[in-house]
Amino acid sequence: MNSKLSGKTINWYLPILSGVFIGTSYIPFPPWASLFGFVPLWIFWGQQTQLKNAFLGSVITAFVFTMIGFNWVTYTLHEFAHLPWFFAGIGMLVFGLVGHLYVPLAGVLWFWGRQKFHWPELLSLWLMALITILCEAYSLTVFDWNFG
Repeated sequence: MNSKLSGKTINWYLPILSGVFIGTSYIPFPPWASLFGFVPLWIFWGQQTQLKNAFLGSVITAFVFTMIGFNWVTYTLHEFAHLPWFFAGIGMLVFGLVGHLYVPLAGVLWFWGRQKFHWPELLSLWLMALITILCEAYSLTVFDWNFG
């Protein structure tokens, strides 16, 4: 899951790991990784030199945790919207891409802020968490969610 762009290896396993941590902390699972689920993604963000990679890593994380934690959306689309399983699966894939857009938004905002203001490393770490929290808190959702 590594790719090489311009001589530098990009470890895509970190966004996937973060997605697994967060996704397996949603109901019906216990919230075992709620406190550190975003840490692999934040490490990934800190390693990036291009906005595109930070954005894609964020999309991967959001997609993975949505597919794990919100798998019930597929059943709901099939059972209550009366969609065939194929279209319910397509609906789930679309929801996986757009259901948690606050994660890519947080990544983009943090990356731009770091590039523009040249934050010291410790401040950058705190702002990474704060921007993620604020983007989640003010994102539009059908119902409030609290990571466990």
